[in-house]
Amino acid sequence: MESSQTPPPGGSATPAPAGGPTAPPPRAPEQDVAGVGARIGAGVLALVIAIICAVAVAVMVDVGDTPLCEDVTASQALVGGYECYDFSGSIKPIVVGAGWIGAVLAGIAVILGLAFAIRGRGGRAFLLTTGAAAIFLAISVLAAQAS
Repeated sequence: MESSQTPPPGGSATPAPAGGPTAPPPRAPEQDVAGVGARIGAGVLALVIAIICAVAVAVMVDVGDTPLCEDVTASQALVGGYECYDFSGSIKPIVVGAGWIGAVLAGIAVILGLAFAIRGRGGRAFLLTTGAAAIFLAISVLAAQAS
């Protein structure tokens, strides 16, 4: 006869608890947070980009509102006191379009830079947005100078 004290095959004599063995919950790995120097640098760079953004917006409003010299009528030229830009009509949309894109990206970069300075994370997005803003603003300036 079998004894009631014999363990079942492949297991122990005591049954496992209903919830299973309780292990400590897994810890989240420590996230990389930037140091103080990088955060201060990002804050200063964000302020510089904010100034560049404000200048870019002011220039784009001025360029968008000022007519081309080829569009100025003879009566306006005789009266004097008019202002015009001396680049071709086909270049103006490129100058204004790239300038506005660069200005908007610079504004987004300011927000990302301040977020990086506060949180210490998101530096890559900040730098990529800053680079994209610089590229579009450079396209705008170079297109205006090339004509």
